[in-house]
Amino acid sequence: MLDSFSRQCAARLLATSLALSCAACSPGESKEWVDVAQLHDGSTLEVTRLVRSSYGDGPLDQALQKLPHFHELSAVVPGTQSELHWKGPYEMVPVMLDFVDGVPYLVILQNSSFSDMKSFGCPEIPFVFLKYEQVGSTWRQIQPASMPAALTKANLSGGDNELGQMRDHWQGVAEIAEANLRMERMSNGYFATTVPRDFASWNFANKEAERHRHFKDGCHVPQPKVESLLERLPAQSVALEVLESTELRPELVLSSGGWAKVAWDAERESRCDEFIKPEYEGSAAEVFIKDLSGLKRAPFPSIRICERDALWLGNYVPPKSSVILSKYLPTGERVYTISFKEPDALPGHLGALMAPTFKVSNGYMAFDWWDSDQKGEERYVIRRMKVRLKEPN
Repeated sequence: MLDSFSRQCAARLLATSLALSCAACSPGESKEWVDVAQLHDGSTLEVTRLVRSSYGDGPLDQALQKLPHFHELSAVVPGTQSELHWKGPYEMVPVMLDFVDGVPYLVILQNSSFSDMKSFGCPEIPFVFLKYEQVGSTWRQIQPASMPAALTKANLSGGDNELGQMRDHWQGVAEIAEANLRMERMSNGYFATTVPRDFASWNFANKEAERHRHFKDGCHVPQPKVESLLERLPAQSVALEVLESTELRPELVLSSGGWAKVAWDAERESRCDEFIKPEYEGSAAEVFIKDLSGLKRAPFPSIRICERDALWLGNYVPPKSSVILSKYLPTGERVYTISFKEPDALPGHLGALMAPTFKVSNGYMAFDWWDSDQKGEERYVIRRMKVRLKEPN
């Protein structure tokens, strides 16, 4: 009798009528490399890193698709012959491994706002601190304040994205430091070469907004001031008309750079900076730079689309699965506010308005709406929709 995995292999072979080898139905693949980590006392330690991928389940196109599954690392504890091991989900990247008085400490970083941080108690920053317990050979989460003060530097590479540039799948101290500095710059401080212990010491440029994005894992921090401002806007309910819907099987996989090209409208974003700015650092309201009265305000937006003669500022409202979108003149006069219900999201995915596609023509606002999920540094798009809304008179 075939076990479940063998049956799955057999079904794939039959369905495709291809002479696939048994290796093609192996449980997954792995990427392996060695980080030479510099410890806080100046010594070095070779840390074996591993990223495993697994095949999906379900229809053939999903079953043959490799998905990043989890991270692993192992190392020999300095001064001993004991091997240390850690394994965690792909969305949590190990960034520091060090030892104080022979006790191992590990810091892992959430690399996606779609990650499950609830299992770690919804910490205020995406860094999770772990201490190795000899009894039971387990890693135990500790509070950041309990981390030894001497341990400050990220001494592991931030993931497998540098794998193609490594010599013989090996990264020395200098290479890790250079790659991590580059990652810190590219992420605007989300990744930190000096590991922060609290929200105040985390230098991520967009950290305030980051706290409010965790819709998937239940760690979403409400924005009462923003939500209060939104509630005051007299929004007109408008029906969203779906013109076209395409479900992607297998999912469209985009790198972080590829996702930025389709989701980020650099020209319009830059133009928005000419028209609006936060009332003050951490403010729930935006002010209009060209408003001579200085009295007009708009709720801090998660959607910004700015043309020369008009601005559309909007927010996703998770509890209601809706979007509130307002049109303003550059001087701050509000033209209208509408609300519309989001298309029902496919399981495990979140929908978003694709700002570069937004256009207004013949009395309609038209744009693309994509459902996607984040796995590591890659975005998995499962559905693309073309939709439109009737613009209020």
